Amino acid sequence: MKKEFASNIRKYIPPKHLIAAAAAFSLICMPSVFAEVPDPNSEWVYDYLGNGTITITDHAGDIEDLYIPEFLDDGTVSGIGDPKANTNEPSHSFEAEIGTLHISKSVSEIYPAALVNAKIHDYSVDSENPCFSTIDGILYDKSRTTLIAYPSGRTETSFTVPDGTISIGNRAFFDNPVLQEVVFPDSVKTIEEYAFMSCDVLAHVDFGSVSILERGAFQTCASLSPADLSDQIKVIGDYAFFRNAPAAEI
Repeated sequence: MKKEFASNIRKYIPPKHLIAAAAAFSLICMPSVFAEVPDPNSEWVYDYLGNGTITITDHAGDIEDLYIPEFLDDGTVSGIGDPKANTNEPSHSFEAEIGTLHISKSVSEIYPAALVNAKIHDYSVDSENPCFSTIDGILYDKSRTTLIAYPSGRTETSFTVPDGTISIGNRAFFDNPVLQEVVFPDSVKTIEEYAFMSCDVLAHVDFGSVSILERGAFQTCASLSPADLSDQIKVIGDYAFFRNAPAAEI
């Protein structure tokens, strides 16, 4: 009897409507064990800042479009980067290639060196963000007077800063691997700390009316010629040309 019962079970074929119902139930109610690629927008590393706010410190993996969310785990995403990080030490955050980084309207702070490891091709900012904006995919403050981050994934070897820009932000071009020439319009007055640090192939800079070079502005730019320095530069910070071509060390 036991053997006959087992045989009957093997031969039993349920009606088609029951097969369809079971399949639908498995799709809706059970997690798939065959999902080889997780949702990239769920691979966040973040810290709580207090007062219900969060800063995103990392994201795993290359991705064509990375959307910084407005909320995570009931917290508002207000920052990108680690506010406690020592920016003088190597960081391993955002070590990925990103087609376009989309910044939500909730983000009000992008901490120094937060994105220097990422190979980003374009930036996009929600039009309702009160702190940031873009010009041709380049990240600016809302007033578009400070260039915050130039996309390091671009392949152009020459770049002319848009007129109206007043300052180049901290690490805005940090470790750019391809730029050989940068031209500043007369509107640019200040190059902030480490803005062009480690741009190894940068060989020519038209300083225009720049008057202030902050600490480490062109540090370890081994190809930069001292002949480019403008007479209008009145303030040169410590290590502004440290470890550059020997004649450029100041």
